[in-house]
Amino acid sequence: MRRPVRGRRGARPQRKRLFVGCEGESERGYAALLQRYAEIDDLLVHIDPVLLQPGGGDPCALVERALALLTQRERRHGDPYANSFVLLDTDKLGQTPQRDQRARQIAERAGLTLVWQEPCHEAMLLRHLENCTNLQPGTTPLALQQLTQRWPALPRSGDVGYAELTDTSRTWSSSSASATPWASRRPPPSPATNRGWPRPRPPRPRPRLTALPRAFTGR
Repeated sequence: MRRPVRGRRGARPQRKRLFVGCEGESERGYAALLQRYAEIDDLLVHIDPVLLQPGGGDPCALVERALALLTQRERRHGDPYANSFVLLDTDKLGQTPQRDQRARQIAERAGLTLVWQEPCHEAMLLRHLENCTNLQPGTTPLALQQLTQRWPALPRSGDVGYAELTDTSRTWSSSSASATPWASRRPPPSPATNRGWPRPRPPRPRPRLTALPRAFTGR
C-alpha cells in the first residue's frame, strides 16, 4: 500500500478509489459527472469509470468483464479499490435466468455492487430531473422519448454533454436523497479579462437535477 503524501502540513488524506463498470459511453459520462460533483463537494473519492466493451450485452457477460478489468487495474495500480460498482439495465433480466443468477453469484464473491437501472440508463437519468423522480417508463424507447422531451440537449455519448451540468462555478449539496437547486457563484467578468471573449450564445436548455445517487459520492 502506498504511503500518504507528506507536505508542509503533514499527511494529505488519500482519496478512495471507486471502480464503476459502464456498459456504454453514456454511463461512463454519467460516472464522470458524479466525479465532478464529488470534487465540487470536496469529497475524497476518485471515481474510475471503465467501459465494459466488448461485454456481450447480457448482465452476466458484463459482470464477468467488469471483474476481469477490475482485477487487471488493481494489479497494475498495486492497490485495491475501496468499492466497486457495475451499472446494469433491468430490461436485460429474465432472458436467461441461469446467467442472471450466475452474475449475482460472481458479484457477491468478488464484492461487486450491482446498480440496477430500471429499466435502463435513460430512465434512471429521467428520474434525476425536477418533477420526474416518480416516473417509471416501462420500456427503453419510452424512457428515451420522455427524457428527450424534458432534456432536448441530451448528451448522446461520453461526458462532453454532461459538462454543462457541472460548471465549476456552481455547487450541489445534499442532506438527504434529494439535492438542493443550483446556486450560482460566478462573479461578473471584469473588463480586463473580457477582451477577446467570443460573443455570447443563447444557453442550451439545462435541466434541473433534484437527486443524485449517494453510493458513488459518499453521501
